[in-house]
Amino acid sequence: MSVAPRESARLSTQDHWTEKWQNNHTEKTLHLNPWHHSFRDTHEFFLQHLPKGPDVRLLEVGTHPGRYLSYFHNFFKYDVTGMEYVDWCCEETRGNLANAGIPGDVIHADLFDYQLESDEQGWDVVCSFGLVEHFSDTREVVQKHLDLVRPGGLIALTIPNHSGINGPLMKVINRKQHAAHNLMSYEDLEAGVIATENADVVAGGYLGRLGFWNVGLYPRIAGTGYAYPLLRAPFYLAEKAGRILPNTKLFSPNAAIIARKRSD
Repeated sequence: MSVAPRESARLSTQDHWTEKWQNNHTEKTLHLNPWHHSFRDTHEFFLQHLPKGPDVRLLEVGTHPGRYLSYFHNFFKYDVTGMEYVDWCCEETRGNLANAGIPGDVIHADLFDYQLESDEQGWDVVCSFGLVEHFSDTREVVQKHLDLVRPGGLIALTIPNHSGINGPLMKVINRKQHAAHNLMSYEDLEAGVIATENADVVAGGYLGRLGFWNVGLYPRIAGTGYAYPLLRAPFYLAEKAGRILPNTKLFSPNAAIIARKRSD
C-alpha cells in the first residue's frame, strides 16, 4: 500500500492549481482537436497502443476541466471517470461533462490518499497528462497510478519534455513555473515505471515536433496587448517550420509512455 508522499516530494501545491485554473479561463474548454499539430503525434500514439470500446473503463488523474475525458469518450468510446483534488474544479468538470452530454463522474480526492475498496478490481486504463512531473519521486507517483489499475490493465502518462530546449527556455521565461516541475526526460519517466517492478513498458518516447506551449511563453506575452501578435509571430512561425522535424529529445515538447500492470 502506497502512502502519501513527503511534502518535499510535491513540487506544486493545491494553491498552485487553484491559481492556475482561476487565471486561465481560455483553457477550460472541452474542445481538443486530435489532429492539431500540438496533439497529433500523441493522438496517433494512443490510437496505436490503447484499446477501444465502451467496455473500457478509464480514470484520468488531475482531470479538470474534463478535456481528456471528452476526448477518450468521443474518440475511444470509453466509460470515463476523473479524479481532481481541487473541490471547485470537480464541480466545474462535472458541469462541463453534463453540458457536453458525456456520462461520467469526477472523484474529489488526492491521488495519494485515494484507495480502492477491497472488492474493487480497478480501472482498465489510468492516465494523467502533465501530472507526474510535479513530483520529485517519479517511482512513487507512477506506483499510485498502478495501484488503481486492474491486473493486466494499462497506465498512460504524458509529461512536458523539459529535458531539451524547452527546459532552459522555461527557466528564463517563468521561473515560478520552472520551480514547480521535475525537469524530466522520457528516460526519467521510463525509469520511474521500471522502478515500480510491477509494470512492463508497452510503448513510449518523445512526441511532437517543435512547440513552446509548455514553457509558459504565450501566457507571459498575452498581457502585452496590441504587441501580442507581433511578439507571438516568430514563435508561431518557428513551430510551423518545425513540423518537418522528427520526434526528438531536443525539440519535442512532450513525452509519453504506456505500461501494463503485471498480473502476477
